[in-house]
Amino acid sequence: MAGNLNSADEEGITAINITPLVDVVLVLLIIFMATATLIVNPGIPVDLPRSRSGEALAAKVHRVVLTPKGELYFDSERVDERNLTTKLRDLASRDPEGGIVLGADRAVPYERVIRLVDLVRGAGIRQMSLMVSETTP
Repeated sequence: MAGNLNSADEEGITAINITPLVDVVLVLLIIFMATATLIVNPGIPVDLPRSRSGEALAAKVHRVVLTPKGELYFDSERVDERNLTTKLRDLASRDPEGGIVLGADRAVPYERVIRLVDLVRGAGIRQMSLMVSETTP
């Protein structure tokens, strides 16, 4: 018997069973894959405009989101325009080639979105993308 090492005719355990390890790793992988979408889009409730030509972003980017109530979020942290400008200037000074992804609810007036674009550009950010929801063709 493998558990009884007192027997003179048996040897010790010479192999490690890795099946439980593989099971645990696969469960962790499934959990990571399920929560990765929550990390990418951190739950600020906005109804984004739809687009067929939208592309996924591969690099770590900072997000600025404008809600229908006019609330501003920088990377899921609620900010006002003054704090947003400060954060964007700090970002532009640390990473001049860095970009921002702008998102706004479709109910937000166009003029307010343009004011947000002006605020981002005024802070020194030159590379901007727009956040959209994917539509089915």
